[in-house]
Amino acid sequence: QDAAGLWWKGEGEEAEGPFDDKYKRLPHTVQEILPLAHELAVRCNTAVLSTICELAGGQYPRSRTVSPRNYINADFTEVSMATKIFTRKCQEVQQNPNVTLFWKDDDGKTGGWVCAFGKAEVVPDPNVGKGPEVDGHDKAKVVVRIFRLEIQDYRANILGTGADWWRPCVLERTGEVWERLN
Repeated sequence: QDAAGLWWKGEGEEAEGPFDDKYKRLPHTVQEILPLAHELAVRCNTAVLSTICELAGGQYPRSRTVSPRNYINADFTEVSMATKIFTRKCQEVQQNPNVTLFWKDDDGKTGGWVCAFGKAEVVPDPNVGKGPEVDGHDKAKVVVRIFRLEIQDYRANILGTGADWWRPCVLERTGEVWERLN
């Protein structure tokens, strides 16, 4: 057993694992974790998009549900959602591109969640502003480029250090590569 409470079979580079205290193999590498996090997010019907808004002389998070499940790329670096160009989400993203997306999977037992941090951009439809008779005149996409993921998936055993039920697994992108921080 190592300092994080994980069990390994063997030693050094040849060791198999890690395993939890019930000897269940845990996803531990970025290559093992990313597909499971992607699967969890896609399985959810909606996510919560949080932007920053100006209210009462201060900045506050504003959240709403969105449906990006079919528009999450496989390496979880980009998520997009369709919207209307005149929405508050578009206005807020244009004022401050820092956003989070939060997916909550509730399987009725333990579930899990993914929180993605990113920079958003509003991409107007090419037909925006051409008049109500033109398809796309009021359409846009919000595209979020993800740089950090925080994940707790109790079914898949994606946890903080691999065995910590109280802290998420944290992945961050450095350049073009995801790295696990804990």
